[in-house]
Amino acid sequence: MKRFLLLLTMLVPMFGCANGRPGGQIVSYEYRYSGCMVHPIVSYELVRSASGKQTLSYSHNDGVIHSVVLQEDALDKIDLMARRGRLCRLKERYTPLMRILDGYTWSLRISYERDSISSHGNNAYPSHRKWDVIEAINAYLEELIAGSAAPSEP
Repeated sequence: MKRFLLLLTMLVPMFGCANGRPGGQIVSYEYRYSGCMVHPIVSYELVRSASGKQTLSYSHNDGVIHSVVLQEDALDKIDLMARRGRLCRLKERYTPLMRILDGYTWSLRISYERDSISSHGNNAYPSHRKWDVIEAINAYLEELIAGSAAPSEP
Protein backbone atom coordinates (compact mmCIF):
# COMPACT_ATOMS: atom_id res chain seq x y z
CA MET A 1 0.00 0.00 0.00
CA LYS A 2 2.84 2.40 0.84
CA ARG A 3 4.39 1.77 -2.59
CA PHE A 4 1.08 2.59 -4.26
CA LEU A 5 0.77 5.88 -2.37
CA LEU A 6 4.36 6.79 -3.20
CA LEU A 7 3.76 6.05 -6.88
CA LEU A 8 0.54 8.06 -6.82
CA THR A 9 2.24 11.10 -5.28
CA MET A 10 4.85 10.97 -8.02
CA LEU A 11 2.33 10.68 -10.86
CA VAL A 12 -0.24 13.31 -9.83
CA PRO A 13 2.00 16.33 -10.63
CA MET A 14 2.59 14.95 -14.12
CA PHE A 15 -1.10 15.05 -15.01
CA GLY A 16 -2.56 17.86 -12.98
CA CYS A 17 -1.39 20.85 -11.06
CA ALA A 18 1.32 20.14 -8.54
CA ASN A 19 -0.31 22.33 -5.90
CA GLY A 20 -3.85 21.61 -7.01
CA ARG A 21 -6.29 24.05 -8.53
CA PRO A 22 -6.45 27.34 -6.66
CA GLY A 23 -9.37 27.46 -4.23
CA GLY A 24 -12.65 29.23 -4.75
CA GLN A 25 -14.13 31.19 -7.61
CA ILE A 26 -11.90 33.20 -9.92
CA VAL A 27 -12.04 36.90 -8.99
CA SER A 28 -9.47 38.60 -11.24
CA TYR A 29 -7.01 38.30 -14.12
CA GLU A 30 -4.03 40.62 -14.53
CA TYR A 31 -1.42 40.66 -17.29
CA ARG A 32 1.28 43.17 -18.16
CA TYR A 33 3.85 43.18 -20.95
CA SER A 34 6.52 45.87 -20.95
CA GLY A 35 9.65 46.80 -22.82
CA CYS A 36 12.78 48.43 -21.54
CA MET A 37 11.83 51.71 -23.23
CA VAL A 38 8.04 51.33 -23.14
CA HIS A 39 6.12 50.63 -19.96
CA PRO A 40 3.63 49.02 -20.35
CA ILE A 41 3.18 47.92 -23.95
CA VAL A 42 -0.09 46.26 -23.01
CA SER A 43 -1.88 45.65 -19.74
CA TYR A 44 -5.16 44.03 -18.76
CA GLU A 45 -6.93 43.89 -15.44
CA LEU A 46 -10.26 42.08 -15.29
CA VAL A 47 -12.01 42.17 -11.91
CA ARG A 48 -15.25 40.70 -10.58
CA SER A 49 -16.88 42.98 -8.00
CA ALA A 50 -18.80 41.70 -4.98
CA SER A 51 -22.01 42.24 -6.96
CA GLY A 52 -20.72 40.03 -9.78
CA LYS A 53 -20.08 42.85 -12.27
CA GLN A 54 -16.93 42.33 -14.34
CA THR A 55 -14.86 45.35 -15.35
CA LEU A 56 -11.95 45.16 -17.77
CA SER A 57 -9.35 47.92 -17.53
CA TYR A 58 -6.69 47.97 -20.23
CA SER A 59 -3.96 50.05 -21.83
CA HIS A 60 -2.37 49.73 -25.27
CA ASN A 61 1.01 51.44 -25.33
CA ASP A 62 -0.50 54.91 -25.00
CA GLY A 63 -0.50 55.39 -21.24
CA VAL A 64 -4.28 55.80 -21.20
CA ILE A 65 -6.26 53.35 -19.08
CA HIS A 66 -9.64 52.45 -20.56
CA SER A 67 -12.40 50.52 -18.81
CA VAL A 68 -15.36 48.54 -20.08
CA VAL A 69 -18.06 46.71 -18.15
CA LEU A 70 -18.47 43.27 -19.68
CA GLN A 71 -21.82 41.70 -20.36
CA GLU A 72 -20.57 38.12 -20.42
CA ASP A 73 -18.82 36.08 -17.75
CA ALA A 74 -15.30 36.44 -19.08
CA LEU A 75 -13.60 35.33 -15.87
CA ASP A 76 -15.24 31.90 -15.93
CA LYS A 77 -14.06 31.41 -19.53
CA ILE A 78 -10.54 32.50 -18.55
CA ASP A 79 -10.64 30.07 -15.61
CA LEU A 80 -11.61 27.25 -17.98
CA MET A 81 -8.80 28.17 -20.39
CA ALA A 82 -6.29 28.36 -17.52
CA ARG A 83 -7.37 24.96 -16.14
CA ARG A 84 -7.24 23.28 -19.55
CA GLY A 85 -3.83 24.80 -20.17
CA ARG A 86 -2.63 23.86 -16.68
CA LEU A 87 -1.45 27.38 -15.95
CA CYS A 88 -1.32 26.48 -12.26
CA ARG A 89 1.90 24.66 -13.19
CA LEU A 90 3.64 27.85 -14.30
CA LYS A 91 6.86 28.60 -12.50
CA GLU A 92 6.84 31.71 -10.37
CA ARG A 93 9.74 33.23 -12.30
CA TYR A 94 11.31 32.74 -15.73
CA THR A 95 14.82 34.05 -16.36
CA PRO A 96 17.16 33.72 -19.34
CA LEU A 97 20.34 31.67 -19.14
CA MET A 98 22.41 34.80 -19.75
CA ARG A 99 21.96 38.13 -17.99
CA ILE A 100 20.16 40.57 -20.30
CA LEU A 101 19.71 44.16 -19.16
CA ASP A 102 17.14 45.27 -21.69
CA GLY A 103 14.32 43.59 -23.55
CA TYR A 104 10.87 42.61 -22.34
CA THR A 105 9.17 41.65 -19.10
CA TRP A 106 5.77 40.13 -18.49
CA SER A 107 3.68 39.27 -15.46
CA LEU A 108 0.52 37.27 -14.94
CA ARG A 109 -1.72 36.88 -11.91
CA ILE A 110 -4.97 34.94 -11.76
CA SER A 111 -6.61 35.44 -8.38
CA TYR A 112 -9.16 33.15 -6.78
CA GLU A 113 -11.06 33.53 -3.53
CA ARG A 114 -8.47 31.58 -1.54
CA ASP A 115 -5.34 31.42 -3.71
CA SER A 116 -3.72 32.68 -6.89
CA ILE A 117 -1.50 31.78 -9.81
CA SER A 118 1.40 34.21 -10.24
CA SER A 119 4.18 34.10 -12.79
CA HIS A 120 6.53 36.57 -14.43
CA GLY A 121 9.51 36.64 -16.72
CA ASN A 122 12.31 38.85 -17.88
CA ASN A 123 13.32 37.95 -21.45
CA ALA A 124 12.22 34.38 -20.73
CA TYR A 125 8.90 32.58 -21.12
CA PRO A 126 7.19 29.32 -20.20
CA SER A 127 6.86 26.49 -22.71
CA HIS A 128 5.18 27.30 -26.02
CA ARG A 129 2.12 25.32 -24.94
CA LYS A 130 1.59 27.40 -21.81
CA TRP A 131 2.52 30.68 -23.51
CA ASP A 132 -0.03 29.91 -26.25
CA VAL A 133 -2.72 29.65 -23.53
CA ILE A 134 -1.73 33.04 -22.10
CA GLU A 135 -1.81 34.57 -25.59
CA ALA A 136 -5.22 32.97 -26.24
CA ILE A 137 -6.60 34.51 -23.04
CA ASN A 138 -5.27 37.92 -24.06
CA ALA A 139 -6.67 37.52 -27.60
CA TYR A 140 -10.06 36.74 -26.03
CA LEU A 141 -9.83 39.95 -23.99
CA GLU A 142 -8.99 41.88 -27.18
CA GLU A 143 -12.13 40.42 -28.81
CA LEU A 144 -14.18 41.62 -25.85
CA ILE A 145 -12.62 45.08 -26.11
CA ALA A 146 -13.30 45.26 -29.86
CA GLY A 147 -16.90 44.16 -29.33
CA SER A 148 -17.60 46.59 -26.50
CA ALA A 149 -19.07 50.05 -26.76
CA ALA A 150 -16.72 53.02 -26.73
CA PRO A 151 -14.37 52.66 -23.75
CA SER A 152 -14.61 54.94 -20.79
CA GLU A 153 -11.79 56.25 -18.63
CA PRO A 154 -12.00 55.48 -14.89
